[in-house]
Amino acid sequence: MIIPQLIFMATFGENAHIAILLMSIIYISYIFYFSKETNANLIQNIKDTIELANHKEFLENEVNERVRDIIDLTDEIQITQREVVLTMGAIGESRSKETANHVKRVAEYSKLLALAYGLTEEDAELLKQASPMHDIGKVAIPDTILNKPGKLTPQEKVIMNTHAEL
Repeated sequence: MIIPQLIFMATFGENAHIAILLMSIIYISYIFYFSKETNANLIQNIKDTIELANHKEFLENEVNERVRDIIDLTDEIQITQREVVLTMGAIGESRSKETANHVKRVAEYSKLLALAYGLTEEDAELLKQASPMHDIGKVAIPDTILNKPGKLTPQEKVIMNTHAEL
């Protein structure tokens, strides 16, 4: 995913963040389409399994195989969703001078704070997986502001602070 970003950045220069955002939207649309298709297969598999189970003539192996297929499809959806979040997080961080370790630190801190707050291990892990998206709004901040050395002007700071809303 990094090579297309570099091509976009080289081609679009100062407006690379817009190109990266467009590429991200296309990529996410593809992933959601894939997830929709996978969900449709999953639902059909569940319906078929229920229908088989309702007939006394079903074979136990057939039902077990269908259950394994459902589990595999569910795992595939979860893996795809994680990849989308990680990719979007990487896109956001690729425009910033932050290190990749920043994303990892935020993820770990998010989980630790969630556990300390009383969330379940499962919910804390979900928060950890979603945390790479925390700065995704930076893709809409101009490079001149995002990568400016030194202190931002009050006007630039206002623009920079919009990344959380974006």
